[in-house]
Amino acid sequence: MSGELKLRSLHVTTTGNCQKIEKNVALETPIAIRVNGYHFATLFATPFQQKQLALGHLLGEGVVKSLREISNVDVKESEVNVSVSNDISKRLEAAHVFKVQTTACGSMDDYYGVLEQLDKPIVTSTYQTTPENISDMVTALSQKSTLRRDRTAVHAAGLFMKGNMIAYAEDAGRHNTVDKVIGEGMEQTVNFSESVIVTTGRQASDMVLKAARAGVPITVAMRGALYSGIFVAWKTNLTLIAHARKSSMEIYTYPDRILSSAPRVGKIPITSSADAPALAHSIQSMELNPDKTLDVRKLLCPTLVQELTEAIKTVGVGKLIEIITADPMTLVDVPAWAFREKQQIVASQDDWLQIRFFVRRLT
Repeated sequence: MSGELKLRSLHVTTTGNCQKIEKNVALETPIAIRVNGYHFATLFATPFQQKQLALGHLLGEGVVKSLREISNVDVKESEVNVSVSNDISKRLEAAHVFKVQTTACGSMDDYYGVLEQLDKPIVTSTYQTTPENISDMVTALSQKSTLRRDRTAVHAAGLFMKGNMIAYAEDAGRHNTVDKVIGEGMEQTVNFSESVIVTTGRQASDMVLKAARAGVPITVAMRGALYSGIFVAWKTNLTLIAHARKSSMEIYTYPDRILSSAPRVGKIPITSSADAPALAHSIQSMELNPDKTLDVRKLLCPTLVQELTEAIKTVGVGKLIEIITADPMTLVDVPAWAFREKQQIVASQDDWLQIRFFVRRLT
């Protein structure tokens, strides 16, 4: 598996330009390490060299002393099972006493279980702002953090209300800066639904979850995007912006909070199947009412297609199911699935950050 994933975003400038782009983002996933069947740690890491990651982590944490103690290493995607020949129970206990672990959950199953519980959007705010205002916030945070960077290299975050910075924090850990500004906002009893968090560090999944749980609708990073953060942003209805600069930014999820008063990006034309040409107009006028809607923006192919296979079985023959996705590969994979399964795509619409298919069950 590659350490990067190509995703879509909108490159927006403060001069009013809005361009559709595809860009590689760093892929960060939870990797569970088990020792003799015992769950030792879940690390967020780029999903390759899992074996080396596990070996190095166990040696660095004092769980093993050399490669000679390890009898077998079994790697299954994002889980590494390490078999150790010696009795290392005391070392495992000592490692947990001294270990400061930043993972959000105890295992991969726990992690994805938490995310799957987020079926309803956490962020319900309708707060909107403009690219110009986001640029001003980024500039304000950059200027403040630069003035204080003469002492040491740390991350910084700012909490903004209506464009004004009301909380500022620094910390060696990027996650801690988000905790600090949210905490200061709590002390000021602010309405988080009208706030924006800007950070100097990349937004991992747990950082986005922190903001979403507080009700913050928009988070902005001056660094590049992480897939884990984008994944959670889609799940929680939060607008995620990365690579934010004075003159431009990249919007990865829910751009309407930013582009409501800016020039709108042109939509890719709607396509229809040959035997239902009039349905393109039906989608635009919202007259096409599906019998079931499947929102799989949180999934990638092939898992997405597997879920679609199960979902089509839940509607009757002749019924219509709407699929909402964010993975551009579905433009190829869903039509291929429909052909293979003998189902009918009656219409589709590509709004760049959101792709919709209307599929009629034929068999």
